[in-house]
Amino acid sequence: MEENPSNNYLIRTFAGEYGLIIGVMWCIAFACSMYSSDNVLLGHLGNLVALLSLFVEVRQLKLFQMRIMPLGAVKRFSMAMQINFCAVLLTTMGQYIYFRFLDNGHMMNSLTKLFDLPEYQDMLGKMMPGMNAEELLKMFSQISIGDLLMSLITFNLFAALAVSMLTTAFSSVPQVKMADEEENAEKNEEYKNEQESE
Repeated sequence: MEENPSNNYLIRTFAGEYGLIIGVMWCIAFACSMYSSDNVLLGHLGNLVALLSLFVEVRQLKLFQMRIMPLGAVKRFSMAMQINFCAVLLTTMGQYIYFRFLDNGHMMNSLTKLFDLPEYQDMLGKMMPGMNAEELLKMFSQISIGDLLMSLITFNLFAALAVSMLTTAFSSVPQVKMADEEENAEKNEEYKNEQESE
């Protein structure tokens, strides 16, 4: 069966909208994590928002299937990847703005406080024998924003892949009946015309 171009148009359109929502939630979670050393509650809030983003994505994908069109597993995964790729772009942009203009040494101060704690010094001694906290902090201080962002992008993409797999697994809607192909095409065309007219 040939793919309907209007179906792909709808998937891309809604994936962009959903990706914006998820990206904002990830930016909030990131901001909370950056200041969790100052306020433990912010750390918990960031974890909660990050976890909530998964439930929001699953819910949005289910609503898309119930209101717009049913999707098979491959299509669900494809749409989830598009959603999370948009979210990664927004999150990475937010991380760049933070480290370039807003951090002002806050992360290094937080790491210094963290490594001063006896339990972290013991853990560091076990994980990295022969390296003390001062050497590790010096190594962190020499990392450029570009190198840091490359590491964050890699982490974000792996996180997006994992979230996409979870979303695909939990967003199945078996009760949705497959609509007639002609009716689907007609609805999709009407939606596309409305978008173009706006």
